[in-house]
Amino acid sequence: MIRIAVGIAVFSLLLHSAGLADEAEQIATTKALEEVKANTPPDEVYAIFNRFCKANFGAKAEPLVQQTFGTHAAISPASLWTHVSERSATIGWMTNVPAAVEITGAKAEPVTGERHFYVHLWRLKDLKPGEPVKVKITCTNPANRRRKESRTVTITPKRPEGAVDFPGDLPGPPYVIDRPGYYLLTKDITAPRTAIEVTTEGVTLDLAGHTVTYGTETVPKSSLPTSG
Repeated sequence: MIRIAVGIAVFSLLLHSAGLADEAEQIATTKALEEVKANTPPDEVYAIFNRFCKANFGAKAEPLVQQTFGTHAAISPASLWTHVSERSATIGWMTNVPAAVEITGAKAEPVTGERHFYVHLWRLKDLKPGEPVKVKITCTNPANRRRKESRTVTITPKRPEGAVDFPGDLPGPPYVIDRPGYYLLTKDITAPRTAIEVTTEGVTLDLAGHTVTYGTETVPKSSLPTSG
């Protein structure tokens, strides 16, 4: 009986300490957000905003979320979606509570992963055409660390029929797409101004997990049009 009582006391103390830590984080993030200035760098503002959201929203900060939708993070089977390309794939789904996510079985990175969301979008990279990969999704409820693993998802990369590669089949940058079709980016690209220009309808633009960086050139003030 003494051991049980001590165990309950320790558990209660841990809960109390966690509650105090959560409250302190809420106060700290609110203060940090209030101190943002007009000249605060955008990346810093977004980092502060993410920290504020983690502390003040979600299953942990809003108990009603778990009371309504459950304590275990679960994936909605009907929401599971994939887009498969030649060497990459994108997989998306929804969970019943804002969840932390881990994917194993392939090189993966989150498109939306800077904080806990209901909607999840992940990109699989460095795949080999024609070779199936099996990925497992693990979702965790940050409020109690209870997990719900999805069934294994099998993805087979393949080249889209009739795909036009760029760089390769198109000159650029800028890469001007003026005919309908499927266009597949084959590597990261950087452009001083416009990177890709689409001038027609019926175009599927597959970035295939690559990054497009544009507008890197500083335009001299003297070259800007003047009014009047």
